[in-house]
Parts: sequence; C-alpha cells; structure tokens
Amino acid sequence: FTRRVARAALVGMGAVLLQRADVGEGCVIAAGAVVKEGAKIPPGSLVVGVPGRVRSLSEAAAGWIERSSAHYVALSRKFMAESACELCGGPTLERHCKIVCLNCGYQRDCSDP
Repeated sequence: FTRRVARAALVGMGAVLLQRADVGEGCVIAAGAVVKEGAKIPPGSLVVGVPGRVRSLSEAAAGWIERSSAHYVALSRKFMAESACELCGGPTLERHCKIVCLNCGYQRDCSDP
C-alpha cells in the first residue's frame, strides 16, 4: 500500500494519493486533486482535478516553484536560528512575554536583549 513521492514534488493541501501512487520528481499535485490507485505520474507533471488528470508543467511554473521552495527553506532556517535556545540550541517559544526553551526549560523575558 505504499505511495512514493519523489524529490522536489509539491503536494497541495487536501490532495489525496491513493494506494501505490508514484509521483515523479518535480511534480505538482494541485490542492484537492486525487491521484488514482496505482497511478504513475511522470516527472515534471501537473495533476489537477478529481480524478487527477495529468498535464504538463510549464518551464515558467517549474521555475517559480523551485524559487518559492528555496525561499521557504531559507525562511525556515532563519526562523530556526532566531528561535534557538542560547544555552542548549533547542527550540523555543514565546509564552506570556517569556522566551521558553522546550528542551532545557531555560526562560528569559522577551524584553531582554
């Protein structure tokens, strides 16, 4: 019952991949699309609709997706670096104007530099 999603593929919100679906590298599965059981989606394809229909993905769209994903990876790295505990490097969160480390429990005021 395994499904496979290759590298650099984007699966939209609410999309469904049924059993043994195989999504190729660089594919885009549109939000809400349903990939049929056992479907083999060729690399660089766009799947839309219910049931999913395979369309070609334009070079412009593929480039936009590549740039967008790189941007979000950079943002996540920046966020993780900014929200790391200064003692242990663990993840932190803000609670009632306190920065709290989820790993070691260290706390400091939000107003502290």
